[in-house]
Amino acid sequence: MNDISIETLGDIEKSLGNNPWNSLILGNGASMALDSAFSYKSLYEYASTKGSHRNAITPIFQGLDTTNFEHVLRVLSDIKKLALHFGISESSIDTASAAVRNALIEAVNKKHIEPIELIKKSSEWNTSKDNIRAFVKKFRKIITFNYDLTLYWVLIDSSKIFKDGFSHGNFDPRSPSWPSSYNDAEQKLYFYPHGSLAIVRTPEQKLAKTSSENLRKVIDGAWANGRDPLFVSEGTATEKLATIRQSLYLNTVYNQVLTKLGSNVVAYGFSFAENDTHVLDAMATNPPSTLAVSVFSGQPDSEQQSFAHDVSSRVRKKLPNATLRFFHHDDPGVWIFP
Repeated sequence: MNDISIETLGDIEKSLGNNPWNSLILGNGASMALDSAFSYKSLYEYASTKGSHRNAITPIFQGLDTTNFEHVLRVLSDIKKLALHFGISESSIDTASAAVRNALIEAVNKKHIEPIELIKKSSEWNTSKDNIRAFVKKFRKIITFNYDLTLYWVLIDSSKIFKDGFSHGNFDPRSPSWPSSYNDAEQKLYFYPHGSLAIVRTPEQKLAKTSSENLRKVIDGAWANGRDPLFVSEGTATEKLATIRQSLYLNTVYNQVLTKLGSNVVAYGFSFAENDTHVLDAMATNPPSTLAVSVFSGQPDSEQQSFAHDVSSRVRKKLPNATLRFFHHDDPGVWIFP
């Protein structure tokens, strides 16, 4: 198997000439570049040792020898399909799935909100924030699949430049506030296609800090009153898409944003995993000409090559005519890196 070239994003950008980047896709690797506390492993460590669902979920994770919530949910979904054949109670599988999903929500609340609050207090925060803001300004659209509030805090001071389609916390695609109506080329649009801790269901609203409460208290208060966070945590692409279809906001972003990312797209910290093929399906509606994908540099060359080949295999099935290129995650000027 031939090695895949891993370039610098700067060189890729130069090769595009006068064609600027259109869209940026962010995955969990973007948050982990800030702090390892955002890793999936840290979520399981909390859920299995301190979470209120630990007794229900720990035997499941141990039995599958994994710390990945989405993998467990995917397996439970597969088991449910065979439940009747083997005489297994579907309700018991539903109960287990609900426990895993609720444990994930609880762990994300604890492990994905507190780290950014601590990071904001660190001496490096302003530098990281400035670097991220300078990087994302290169793109017309920013798509984050992360539930955490990293992007929220990076962009909160630049609300006149960055818009997310919510007006006073509310979302209505028929409203003039919906980003499709923005014609200003300097306007940057960002979206949460898998939801966010700051977006709640029933009704769908984006939470914001108030003059008397910080965002953490606002979120905790909403959840305590039964307003669950809006985010997609299902185990398969089919199930994720079904959840997306049930949400006005998520469905609108899927239909109107992911299908129109433009000619040149960067994916940072996002691996286009098997359970995210619905993302590629949407992109295939209007395929990009160039897709540049980051590779984590802090792993052996063999693992970098394995990752690049795996991504290439999945992407080419859905976007056969796109030029796929790879770059190092810590290239100068990329994300948090100066």
